[in-house]
Amino acid sequence: MISNGKNYNVTLDFQPTQIDLYTDQAEQFGSIFPGYINGIQLGVLRSSSPGIGNPLTNMNFWLFLLFSTTNHDFYCVNQDIRVVPAVIKWATNNQVTYEDPFGLEQRLQAAPTYQKLLEMIAADYNELAAKNQYPTLVSDLAAIYWE
Repeated sequence: MISNGKNYNVTLDFQPTQIDLYTDQAEQFGSIFPGYINGIQLGVLRSSSPGIGNPLTNMNFWLFLLFSTTNHDFYCVNQDIRVVPAVIKWATNNQVTYEDPFGLEQRLQAAPTYQKLLEMIAADYNELAAKNQYPTLVSDLAAIYWE
């Protein structure tokens, strides 16, 4: 059991090591992630974030998880970013519209290493912060963890 930050306990029904996020994901995605995503119930996310129709296909949601799991004790530390190509593939195969307002997919492809990706994103965020123009990093999702 882990806490999702709102004092609800959520059972982990799968181990992340049991799935390969880069292969066979179109088939696995539908069965594994509709109810749970890294142990966080999507139903809780949807009810807590009415502006997000489906957090799963919003790349900013994954960007948020990337940052939160780097600094907090969640189950899949540093693994969330690996699902981005799988989300794109799954969404394309199933004709589901996905949002990537921060260009996370392109950034992931361009970065030679995970650490470089973090550095590139941090630099961009610092620049945006200086101009007071943050991307819409779904602040209501942050509330799920820190309320």
